Order: sequence, then structure tokens, then C-alpha cells
Amino acid sequence: MAKFVDLKLSSVKFQYAKYANGRIAIMATDEGAPLCKCTVNIPETPIADDEVIIKDYSENEGVLQDMIELGIILAPRKMINTGYGCSAICKLLKTE
Repeated sequence: MAKFVDLKLSSVKFQYAKYANGRIAIMATDEGAPLCKCTVNIPETPIADDEVIIKDYSENEGVLQDMIELGIILAPRKMINTGYGCSAICKLLKTE
């Protein structure tokens, strides 16, 4: 599997925000420039307040494993089909 994004670079920082529906959004930046949006917001998919939906397909391939290894999220509790690929519902461990 080809890896498109490497979040384990020392210059990568994570920015946390909220989607309009209050769910947590996570963006990875590299030296201040956007690297990737790690999360997706799928309002019709129920998740807990401390969970996020991680996009790990297309240009985000490799994001899920990196975020687990960095201790930002736990391994997925469930995978869902988002229409373009599968995304992971994960418990969030770090919020800053």
C-alpha cells in the first residue's frame, strides 16, 4: 500500500476545530502549511463526543496508522463506507 501522507515528521502539527454540528475536526499542518484534513464529518453517522471519523483513503492514505502510532487516537472501533472509501470511527485521545 502506497503511503501519501506522513504525519510522523517532526514538523507536523495538529490543529483542532469543530464542524458546524459540534464534532471535532483535525487538520495536520507542516511548518504552518496545510498537509491534510485528517477527519471527515458525516452527520448521519452516530459517534460519541470523544470520537472522530478518520479519512484514510485517497490522498490521506496512511493517516489512520500514523495517528494511532502518535497516540492521537485508538485503533478503530468500526469502519464505515463513506461512498468514496472506508473511514474509521476512533476514540480521540489527544485534543491539543
